[in-house]
This record gives sequence, structure tokens and C-alpha cells, in this order.
Amino acid sequence: MDIADSTTLVTGAAVGTGRAIALALARRGATVVAADIDDPGGRETQRLGGSAVRYVHLDVADGDGLGKLVGDVAPTILVNNAGGGARAPWRYPDAASELWELTLTVNLVAAMRATQAALPGMRAAGAGAVVNLASSAAWGPDAHRWPEYAVAKAGLLRFTTAMRDFDPRVRINCLAPDWIATERLTAAELATEPPPIPLARITEQVERLVVDDTLSGRVVVLDRGRAPVLLA
Repeated sequence: MDIADSTTLVTGAAVGTGRAIALALARRGATVVAADIDDPGGRETQRLGGSAVRYVHLDVADGDGLGKLVGDVAPTILVNNAGGGARAPWRYPDAASELWELTLTVNLVAAMRATQAALPGMRAAGAGAVVNLASSAAWGPDAHRWPEYAVAKAGLLRFTTAMRDFDPRVRINCLAPDWIATERLTAAELATEPPPIPLARITEQVERLVVDDTLSGRVVVLDRGRAPVLLA
């Protein structure tokens, strides 16, 4: 699938990984809608992307708002990057259920909702690509003391593989990286060995999952200091 001249929606695009993905796809010729709840960051993403990037305020936990935006944009490329959630001590099992349930919604349910809303338009267009962003918390030994986040990201992996044979015109794949070198990491985290994954490696793999028509329902594990691993 070609990135050039596509209509692309990237969630969680105000900073870090999402911003890098939005800008990389824009450089490849996509018209990008960068959605996020962080207005200052989103406006900066739009500024950096120039005329190819438009910022839209979106809370992915708002199912109605998410569905409306996806319907209005009608993307042929969808990158479900929005994630995160409450920090300790507002985590399972100490947090109230509405807090840890919100983490499940933001990291798993929102991606499923956005994909569901995008599918009719992609099928009508005859082609579509969805890339879900998971995490090493889904596959590695360390869940970062964040059970609900790890569960949500593991669910995102299985959602991806379960959709493998849904429709040959629409490919849904997943990138599951270890720590990424963004502004959210502390100096100590950035200094760890092997070092966190550069943003350029993330955008490279997202682009690969978009354009490679042989990949569908697949998960790419990206570990620090190692080559990408394509899971069955």
C-alpha cells in the first residue's frame, strides 16, 4: 500500500512516538490527521508537519467522539498509538476500578473502536492498513508493575492476530517495542544498556507495516539492541 497521497489518522500524536510517526508519514506524502488530548503538543506537531498535518483534539476514551472523528476522516491508514494511563499509586490493585478500567479503554478498547469505525471506509476504498502500537509489557518479563497496562497491550497483540483473515483488502498489524527514547524517559532510563530504541527505528517499522502487502495479522517485536522479530 502506498503512503503517498493517503489519508492517515494517528492517535496520541502530540508528543514522542505518535508525533514522530505522524511526521514520518507526512514526509512520505500522506495527509495526516494528528489526534490527541494534549492541545499544545498537538499544535506543535501540526506546526512541525506544515500543511500535511492537521491537529484535532480527541480523547480516545470517548467512544462517540472517536467514532465520529474516524468516520469524518475516513482514513486508509490508521495508526492506533494512543496509550498510557494512571501512574502509581493509581494503578491496579490499589486504584479504584474506574481508573484501571480507563487504562484498558485507552490502550485496547479505543484501538478496537477506531479500527471498527475505519473498516467500512477502507473496504469501500479497496485497501487499508492499520498499525497498532503495543509494548514490551505485553511480551517481556517486566510488566512495569502495571498489570492493567500489560493486559491491555497483550490484548492488542491478540486482537491484531485474530483479525488476520478478516478481509484481504485491509491489513492489521502490530508493533510491540521495548523502551523508546522519548522525552518521557528520565536521564537514568536513557543511559541504560542496551539503550532505548531511537524514534527512527519505530517510524521505520511502522512504515514497513503499512507498505508491505505480505504482512497481515502480524506482530513485530522490537527489542533494544536487537533486530526486529516477526512473530507468527
